Amino acid sequence: MLLAAVVPAASSATAQNPGATPILPAYQTFTFNFATGESPDNNPGGPFDEAAVDVPYLAPTQFNNPWLHWRLTAVVTPPGNLPTYEIAGFFNGSGPNPAVGDRWRVHFTAPTLQGLYSIRFVFEEGPFINVSDAPAAAAASPTFVKEWNRDVIVIGPEQTAPGFLAKGPILAFREPGALGTRYLRHSNGETFLKGGVGSPENFLAYSGFTDYTGPEASVDGVGSPAQVNGFIHEYQAHELDWDLSNGDPEWTADGVAQSGRGIIGALNYLSSVGVNSMYMLLMNLGGDGRDVHPFIGTPKDAADSLGNHPVAAGTSGDVRRNYSVKRMREWTTVFEHAMARGIMLQFFLAETEGENIAWLGAGSDSIERRLFQKNMVAMFGHLQGVKWNLCEENILDPAGNSAQFTVTELTDMAHWIQRWDISDYDPYRSGVVGSWIGHPISVHGAPNLSLQELYTQIRDQVSDADWWLDCTSMQLHGFEQRFNDCSSNVAGPRSSYSDFTESIQSIFVAGSSGSTGSSSRFVVMDVDEQGSNNNGVGDESPGAGTPCATATSEDRRKRVLFDVLLSGGNIDWYFGYYSFGGTVQVPDRSFGGGDLRVENFRTRAMILTQTRAFRELLSSFPLRSMEPSDGSVMNEANDAEFGDAEVLTDHDSTYVIYYPTLGTGSTANPGTVAVTAPSSSGPYDYVGRWFNASSTMPIGSPTVFQLTAGGGSHSPDTSSLDPALYGSDYIYLITRVN
Repeated sequence: MLLAAVVPAASSATAQNPGATPILPAYQTFTFNFATGESPDNNPGGPFDEAAVDVPYLAPTQFNNPWLHWRLTAVVTPPGNLPTYEIAGFFNGSGPNPAVGDRWRVHFTAPTLQGLYSIRFVFEEGPFINVSDAPAAAAASPTFVKEWNRDVIVIGPEQTAPGFLAKGPILAFREPGALGTRYLRHSNGETFLKGGVGSPENFLAYSGFTDYTGPEASVDGVGSPAQVNGFIHEYQAHELDWDLSNGDPEWTADGVAQSGRGIIGALNYLSSVGVNSMYMLLMNLGGDGRDVHPFIGTPKDAADSLGNHPVAAGTSGDVRRNYSVKRMREWTTVFEHAMARGIMLQFFLAETEGENIAWLGAGSDSIERRLFQKNMVAMFGHLQGVKWNLCEENILDPAGNSAQFTVTELTDMAHWIQRWDISDYDPYRSGVVGSWIGHPISVHGAPNLSLQELYTQIRDQVSDADWWLDCTSMQLHGFEQRFNDCSSNVAGPRSSYSDFTESIQSIFVAGSSGSTGSSSRFVVMDVDEQGSNNNGVGDESPGAGTPCATATSEDRRKRVLFDVLLSGGNIDWYFGYYSFGGTVQVPDRSFGGGDLRVENFRTRAMILTQTRAFRELLSSFPLRSMEPSDGSVMNEANDAEFGDAEVLTDHDSTYVIYYPTLGTGSTANPGTVAVTAPSSSGPYDYVGRWFNASSTMPIGSPTVFQLTAGGGSHSPDTSSLDPALYGSDYIYLITRVN
């Protein structure tokens, strides 16, 4: 097979005539399509045939599998004497002849730096060349087949572009002189504060995708009711959220038109209520749902040592080495729509269950795992908002052993992803010279103390030069109830979400709030699951029944939301592991469902709108210079269930304070706030104001007060509050105005 031509096709950019140099706004994507035996003159100005079909390579002994034994690499030379970098291409199925694969593709997303980018496309052939980390071959290399050279001119960003296309990729740009950052931010400098959904984790188990026939068989009895009973998402409640007038995409899958309306409509609804992040698995075979994967066909259970695969494991025809091109194109359509709607996607690359790990081979360097990770980067690394999560519930014992991945294996996988994932240039990475960086990388941990073990070992075992952990991915348990009978959770002392978030933060960096971290590293604090597996945010839609007290939006707001965000964290909401109305065999999809069966996101509208309100308020402040400082408020009222005040401040111009209660009597007790003012001149004018905690709407008129140089104490005035509602929760904001 020889690659004979390259023709650019439109993605986010406008289609160009063959041979013309594409002009691309920063942060948008241009897709280069390649085909065998065709020249630019035969393809005037458009993409190649998009009706390609999947090509299963079933010969068990020949090196003819294009996913493994062929490699397309784009070597990018940027302007400004910056170092070159490489982007992975990927096999893209067949053209007119379904028996021969001759389509290849490379996504190029324009970085911030404007100017001329010269791209050398190198096509290679050789045994397992596509899972090699060797640089693109020179012409004299035995793997070299052919190369082409093209240019792209990058101009300034299109300010009116939708969603992330105007702001740029969301990355872990490092702070000057530091190894990391406390908050992700867009390439245009805007801080990204996450408030999203972590359910359903099997969001992609959708009936509208091509060749999707449902969950993996459960011949060993392992797995969730969702996969045992053949449940599959339809998102019917969101089909009315699909909007033709807005140019929403749809497709025909297996002969069924309008197949994408439910899942696209779901993204539209989530964006409309302020959700800016989603957590999902890209391959969960052998795990809980067993219903999401990128491969051709519907693979069988992994518990029988892959014996039920269509062909023998490890051969060229192994389904794990053959990807569904058409379904991946549909995934791409969904993901690109999420970018336009301002929703970041957190992609989990492994699940905690041993059967899931076995699917791609134990350890970090199996052929199947390296191929899977590289293909996910090649296909989806052009997206502006992505976080790679190496594994769900990765557990380390004190000796460093793991049923999932050791620190060394996690580091190997992170470096393999970084090898191919490039999004923009970080001037503070790699010392004073900076370097090209890709999307943030994380690993998810089991609850509470297991998190401390995981992140402490990563901190201690990974050198500064090899450092890869940009974000945590925490699963935290407070003192909560279970859904099945609303009984108390496991016995033990109540620990607040703020305590755990701040204790994990202290592992990496010592702050002025009194943390005792032994490292100078900054890591973004992401809390991605809350409560026991049976808990989470419950369905509060009419007729759904009353959730347990700890599953209501009021409880989640008081117990979790403010604790996490005012401890310097970010949040994706977990919906609990349970079914919805009706029966398991005949579910009533009008209700919410839990972690695997969420069909209607309106069932969680209350907590999602409250999260947006506070996230937008908080985002207006200088978050990157703020830190938790609960001790700044003294002698305030204390709620037996939700604790006392939470504070996030820059110890200068801004104090954001959350009170879960002001007391239960006729007198409010907000305590006193220790406010730090500049140490010279003065006096300084401050404004204090109360806000409703659920809506962030202001209450009454602001209070103006003065402090001398160095600051002093301030007692919030509660005269504008209703005495009958002192037991409610409130936000109090202090800002310096001069």
